[in-house]
Amino acid sequence: MFLEKIKTFSRILFPAWLVFMASGLLLSGCARLCPIVIDPYVYGPQVIVNPDSASLGVASLIGTDIVFEGVGFQPGESVFITLEGVDDDEVVVASDTVKTDGTFSAKMTNLVKVTEILRGDMEFDTYSEEGQYETVLVITQMSIPAGSYTARATGMLSNLEAETTFSFNEPSKGDRLKDWIGVKKGKIKIVAPMITVEPSKVSLGVASLMGTDIVFEGIRFEPEDSVYITLMSPDGTDSVVAESKVQPDGTFSAKVSTLAKVTEILRGDIEFDTYSEEGEYDTVLVITQEPIPAGSYTARATGLMSDQKADTELTFKSPSRIDRLKDWIGKKTGKIQDKRQ
Repeated sequence: MFLEKIKTFSRILFPAWLVFMASGLLLSGCARLCPIVIDPYVYGPQVIVNPDSASLGVASLIGTDIVFEGVGFQPGESVFITLEGVDDDEVVVASDTVKTDGTFSAKMTNLVKVTEILRGDMEFDTYSEEGQYETVLVITQMSIPAGSYTARATGMLSNLEAETTFSFNEPSKGDRLKDWIGVKKGKIKIVAPMITVEPSKVSLGVASLMGTDIVFEGIRFEPEDSVYITLMSPDGTDSVVAESKVQPDGTFSAKVSTLAKVTEILRGDIEFDTYSEEGEYDTVLVITQEPIPAGSYTARATGLMSDQKADTELTFKSPSRIDRLKDWIGKKTGKIQDKRQ
């Protein structure tokens, strides 16, 4: 009798589980794939965008149809879509003429994606006798930063406005693979400046940091230009930590100085003590406050004359036990003074 009840319960539970799983998949799929629609209960001008986000991977962005749709605008007028927040400026990314019912549909063109979003260029090469052209996407600098932007629709005659949000995401591993294939096939040409940093992870222990050479290296910068490296923290505080002259071949190597490590990263000071008749000096590192927080930082190389820019990531780690032991020894030998309250 007991076994029969279990079998009956199982026959009821299994179909219910299937219905539950199917509903969950349907809802999650809709959350990802269902388009955003105009709200019929809102009075006045509206604008929506589908999809509401896109990758900054070159191939992925070019392959994504980004369409702005609006309602409530004056028939016959031109509507322009501007993206706000791009380097404190506005960029026109789409436009359309309003239909008689007050609606419009404005698609972001590939030219806008390349020139305004990716900040690159397009080359056209003739490849057949019929005069057909193949385009090559030339990436000459960094794209706009990933993040959320305000997309504003403005009617040129009525001055009616509506806004929505649109996000650009950092390229995924799959996006980067697509771009690598595009480069190999000659569809994408990378001529933008690039930088790397070695090591990419550094301890915030005083002795460990001082004993680590942090070197930024760049390529494809304007020859003879001066480049400075800015450490950009999540709280918006920027600190210049290195600088270098660009070589004739467009490369540079910039090392973070001892002074920058102490003042900008450890947020301390350096004292100089004479310890010999020859006038040689011994330095003492004075720690007056907490160092910058551990975490990941954007390091940006900027050309002083050319304004070329390139980013890399530098991570600062909390001191390990060994790092703390080194600092304890430094304090005992007088090389480090901790004046934090």
